[in-house]
Amino acid sequence: MAPVPLRPPTWEQTRKIWVEQAVQERDLGALRKIGGLPGGFAGERKRVWPIILRLDSSVSEKSNVEASDVNAEASTSEGQTTSIKSADDLAQGSGNALEGNSKRSPEVLTHKDEQQVKLDTDRSFVTYPTDISPETKKELQDDLENLIVGVLRKYPALSYFQGFHDILSVFYLNYFPPKPIPTGRERSMSRRLEREQARSRSRSRYQSQSQSQSSSMMDLPGLLTPAKTPPPLTMTPPENAIVDPDLRERDTEEWRELRKCVEVLCLTRVRDAMGSGMEGMMGLLKLLQNLLSHADPSLYNLTSSISPSGPLPFFALSWVLTLFSHDVDDLETISRIFDWGLGRDPSWVVYLSAAVLITNKPQLLSLISQLPQEYTDDTSLLHPLFSRLPPLHPDTPTSASPTAPKESKKEKLKKTLEWFHDPSLPSPYDPIPLSKVFKLGDELMERLPWDGEAVRGKDVFGPGSVLVSYKEEQADGGHWSAEECLARIDVDVILPGALDPQEEEDEKPRRGRIVRQPGFREVLTRIQPSTLVAFGVLALGVGIAFYGVKGEGRGWRGWWGLGRAVWEEYRY
Repeated sequence: MAPVPLRPPTWEQTRKIWVEQAVQERDLGALRKIGGLPGGFAGERKRVWPIILRLDSSVSEKSNVEASDVNAEASTSEGQTTSIKSADDLAQGSGNALEGNSKRSPEVLTHKDEQQVKLDTDRSFVTYPTDISPETKKELQDDLENLIVGVLRKYPALSYFQGFHDILSVFYLNYFPPKPIPTGRERSMSRRLEREQARSRSRSRYQSQSQSQSSSMMDLPGLLTPAKTPPPLTMTPPENAIVDPDLRERDTEEWRELRKCVEVLCLTRVRDAMGSGMEGMMGLLKLLQNLLSHADPSLYNLTSSISPSGPLPFFALSWVLTLFSHDVDDLETISRIFDWGLGRDPSWVVYLSAAVLITNKPQLLSLISQLPQEYTDDTSLLHPLFSRLPPLHPDTPTSASPTAPKESKKEKLKKTLEWFHDPSLPSPYDPIPLSKVFKLGDELMERLPWDGEAVRGKDVFGPGSVLVSYKEEQADGGHWSAEECLARIDVDVILPGALDPQEEEDEKPRRGRIVRQPGFREVLTRIQPSTLVAFGVLALGVGIAFYGVKGEGRGWRGWWGLGRAVWEEYRY
């Protein structure tokens, strides 16, 4: 009998073996490489993400609460006080709260940003996941709100920023993927099973009653005994009962690990965005500008020319602020981006931005060359072409390369102009494989490191930034403490003068056709309302840079009013 040939393992099986070995050996270098390969970590994210986030590298758990006590007073505002209980009591409801010990139940005090958290989570999970019921969607939103509020109450020195909920929704959905609405056949089978189970329970009760009656007939005096009065119902739970089902459902090993992932993310990766201002994000845009000037000078010149208020690439603000999670409308794609990014230092979002722009440059220039004269005369009108990501394809080792439908130049131009004014339409860009972008991002990080002489990140970021602290932690074996991280919030994140315009940049010759910039009112009369996002985002960015995200006074309100109105129209 001829031996049966063995089937070669699938790429998922092979990937699982690689991940298993790297996890066992805690080989972060191997995990970084796997995260950038086609397919990423696939179904192993819940095992890998905690490792590449270095959950087990905190040097002191006690420092978490102590540091929160130190920063509690700074986090109160106008009558709101923040009391720091144990992390479990506030974030998970575990400990005394879960045991139902009313004598020691913690006082529930809110974080100053919880109202905004509620507004954002109530409009979350719009694009994905699909095929879920309204009830399931509401459950997801409640869980997401609980997740965000938990970390904010535990660390009140942190400030919430709009878009943070987009980041955490990616983590949440990878830990707790929702069940889709069942198909008609599945619903029919489910109803049939429920009926069978109901009939089975009825038969069991009938048999039990029959046996009980037969037994009672053997004892006639017992039939004459009056029935005992049943004990009154009570609403008082047992001493150790779990009263709140939400607390019970969220007090699992998976929930605890998810909360820890979120805490590490806040303290060691996105801390610069969770201070009182947005200077850290302006610093990342400055880093992107410096990187493009060396990686692709012609692209740098073009991106610098689309801003009427300065050369910073404000079109990439939401990319760096939300780790691309706000701009990607597919869970697998953004999860693949996190596979690659979470294993690298916090500057990865800048290098991925540059890699996307450089990879998409041929398509970008082709579309620009087909646009009407007004767009080349006023390059600020090109803002939507830059701010909207091309389709990023989550390729796998066995997936076919994505292909775009063949279109004539006229059809392509028509599609582009329509997309300019309605971002819900399909993108005019052809899909780009993620692994190709990741490869270029790694090459840029190696050739032009953020703290090297070319990119000059050391001239921008101070010792309070996550970019600096992450490098120090790496030199210390990856160890970090919550107390040290919290002490760096709003302290020397950006060096003085780092965001000031440089004269040499203004004197650099720029390629391409750039002519007279029309006045503000003239521009408003020439373009559609949706394209005003170019000015809205720029106004918002400049306003943040000058006044801070929590600034007061008429100057800040003026910038915020213009920027927010246009941003909201574009975003929703």
